[in-house]
Amino acid sequence: MNFIIPFAGAVLGNIMTPKIIEMKQRLCTYMEYPKIRINTLTDSIQGQAIFTFLVKKLKNMKAEENIFLSSVNICNANIAGNIEMCVVPQKSFEYIEYYYYSLISFGIKIIDGNSQVNFVYEIYGNYYQTPLESIIKEYEDVFYRMEKNILAIPIFRFEETWIFDPLSTSTISNGNLSSFKQQEVISYVFENICSIKSILLYGNLHYSKKQTSYFIGEKLRRKIYITNNLLRPGNFIDSIRKVPPDSIILIKYIDDVFPKGITQYNVNADTILGLFDFLAKNVLVIFITNKLDEYQKIPHLFNETRIQKIFG
Repeated sequence: MNFIIPFAGAVLGNIMTPKIIEMKQRLCTYMEYPKIRINTLTDSIQGQAIFTFLVKKLKNMKAEENIFLSSVNICNANIAGNIEMCVVPQKSFEYIEYYYYSLISFGIKIIDGNSQVNFVYEIYGNYYQTPLESIIKEYEDVFYRMEKNILAIPIFRFEETWIFDPLSTSTISNGNLSSFKQQEVISYVFENICSIKSILLYGNLHYSKKQTSYFIGEKLRRKIYITNNLLRPGNFIDSIRKVPPDSIILIKYIDDVFPKGITQYNVNADTILGLFDFLAKNVLVIFITNKLDEYQKIPHLFNETRIQKIFG
């Protein structure tokens, strides 16, 4: 039997039924159960999986079940790439599954954070491992699965750190880059992934370059990290250092922020040359641009240790 119980708001104390009070007393002993913590900032997909699980539970609750809920809010949330207006849990929210109405078999409590991107969860209960593994696997299986020509992509975007921000994108291209050309790019990368560090895709604004990058991620089953081009050079390089092995770094239109000359405040040609020295193992860098000539001005950028192939 499942219960969702928040420990927030003193007003609840005066309106709880005896059964809820008894349940609350039992919950006070939850620290005796085996438990782990999951921090969404460091375990992004696991944290997002738990958040999505809780949102679905709240969505399926009957009106009379959530009448007393106080540690929830209504807002837009990113659920596996889809932005939805929904009821979401807040700090102190707690979800519990009981075994024979007494022992807690599985519990989730939000113990810190103020949004889905930085919630810290405490997972506990006598049998928490199996349901937790199931929640994470079900969430991971959503990505790179085609549904009605929509593909969910595991995207990360850099703010002060890498934030998991999944994206859903249409697989139908209205651009000029034909499916034949896309397949040429994807096949090249797949066949040479052990020996290449970077490729560059160029063309006009409607050339389906981002979409091709997503298809490469699908083929390689890799997470995609989209850089913040407005960082200072040192911070930009630091973000590159934090991308884990076996990933894709997507650098979009960085030529638009190249300064006139080299300064310490903007990403520049030296930044682009230097980033290759800080890549983790098996990281592929994909540049997409409208202005190939801006890159061609950078000496030593196109060689076997940096950008090895241009598609346009």
